[in-house]
Amino acid sequence: MSVALGACGSIASTPPDGAVIDPLTPDAKATVDAPDARIDPAPDAPDAHIDPLPAPNLVFVTSTRHDGDLGGLAGADAICNARAHAANLPGTYRAWLSTATASALSRLGSASGWVRPDGKLVARTRDDLAGDHLFYPPRLDELGHDAGTQLVRTATGAGGAMVAGSGTCGDYTSATDATWVAAGEASGGGWLFSAGFGSSCTDLTALYCFGIDHSNALPTPIATGRRAFATAGNWTPGTGLAGADALCQQEATAANLPGTFRALLANVGTSALSRFDTSGAPWVRPDGVQLAATADLSAAAFLDAPPAIDATGSGSYGNSGWWTGASTLAAPGTASTTCNGWTSASDTATGTLGQLGNSHLYELVGQFPNTACNNAMHLVCLAL
Repeated sequence: MSVALGACGSIASTPPDGAVIDPLTPDAKATVDAPDARIDPAPDAPDAHIDPLPAPNLVFVTSTRHDGDLGGLAGADAICNARAHAANLPGTYRAWLSTATASALSRLGSASGWVRPDGKLVARTRDDLAGDHLFYPPRLDELGHDAGTQLVRTATGAGGAMVAGSGTCGDYTSATDATWVAAGEASGGGWLFSAGFGSSCTDLTALYCFGIDHSNALPTPIATGRRAFATAGNWTPGTGLAGADALCQQEATAANLPGTFRALLANVGTSALSRFDTSGAPWVRPDGVQLAATADLSAAAFLDAPPAIDATGSGSYGNSGWWTGASTLAAPGTASTTCNGWTSASDTATGTLGQLGNSHLYELVGQFPNTACNNAMHLVCLAL
């Protein structure tokens, strides 16, 4: 797979058949509405109470795999409802698929607010879903099993609309159409869940199924721990670790995040995680989402959620690149993976990039080695 890196930190990949993956503009900062309060705002009053949670819709990845002949949109919806019924999930479902005349988002009607079968929040509102801000990736199937990096055919990109240049397998009636169809990955946050990858109509992929029975804005997650965020600004190597740490601290201070922050970067001979105390509290994004149950972010193959949210909690960078410096968070860097210890901005020096919006650690951290060091990319910042 070849990789093209833009100056603004976006990633575009090219599959073996030459189709361009990710026709989006992933670095545009998505802004979401302010979180709703879960607790009555006057907790000291005698009648203080915890407000009842609004009813959510469910979203899941199908455990079944399908080629492009789904029996049209109606057939795809029938597959979703059959899978939900088989798993005893309540509600009515629509497949997350677009055509030239019907966007995936419009097919959900007035529905709003989605959680996974395990109750973890995916999108508070339609604006979240239409933007680049997912809370937890929709990785679970209808049975509650983790679908991991499963490819999911969608033909859908930014705004919940059809991706320009994507086919639809004859509006989902053909298993032989050779046209490229946009797809997402179940482990993706932001628009990686829906686009950024490709499929053909002969490929067997899963579907996303969204419940449509409730129209509520859901409360944000509430998790305690040390803060973690992705920088809104891009950083070009050349100023060493001190320069990267300075950008992290600058953005944390501007967002009124307390404490000292460092960049999650490997250096020559040292790993990214060695810069932090991994026996301390877990790291939590500013939007209330926990990255992992423990501070050892390398303990499993997947994080609970990617660190693709900025220090304000409103900007999201799902398919952007970030400098990492090694193939894993626990691996020491080398001169060729860290732009010579982050001191070189030359186009002949190289470093390693990750895909900021993916919860799969391989893709999150080390997917793009040998990247020229004159590229400006995001950083991930963690509180000490």
